[in-house]
Amino acid sequence: LYPAPADAIESVLDQSQPAQNTSEEIGSGVEQGEVFTAGQSGYLTRVSLYLGQYVSSTGGAGGVIETVTRDGLPSGTLIGNGRLSFDKIPPSGGWVDVDITGAFVMAGTQYALVVFTAPNDTVLWYAGTGDVKPYPSGYWVSQAGGTWEKILTNQDWAFKTYVAPDTLDQNQSQTSGTGGGTRALGTTLVGQ
Repeated sequence: LYPAPADAIESVLDQSQPAQNTSEEIGSGVEQGEVFTAGQSGYLTRVSLYLGQYVSSTGGAGGVIETVTRDGLPSGTLIGNGRLSFDKIPPSGGWVDVDITGAFVMAGTQYALVVFTAPNDTVLWYAGTGDVKPYPSGYWVSQAGGTWEKILTNQDWAFKTYVAPDTLDQNQSQTSGTGGGTRALGTTLVGQ
């Protein structure tokens, strides 16, 4: 058995926090992220971020998907990544898609979506804030000077994740939509 072709299984929206009524600068040695909880197992193929240009930027930005530590902070262990050139970021803010490669996620597990910039560049990442936490299944994390910390406020970054869900073929072997191998599982999917 072989994995289904990448275009055979469509990625579907899995997690999202679409509100954006404030923004923060990302760059100059500061990385920001959102810890999220995967809603379904499969390959996370794309994230959408609500980003805006910052006057000093020319290089671009990127996003990585990391596992999290027992303390719920980004671990530094990358499971997927993607890059975005600065010219793709709307000057006054908008949704920007970043293709992610290699990130297999399991339903119910937390991961960190970390956004970074090229050296000496800065972008704006928009967030939702209010009386009620916009994304209750995760939280904002920030790193400056090499130390990650949880920002436990009623503010979460504007993001969307898209997953190509795992499928089960008639021979009870799990296959994924992009780049994965086949894993014999018996009668149930891992993580269910």
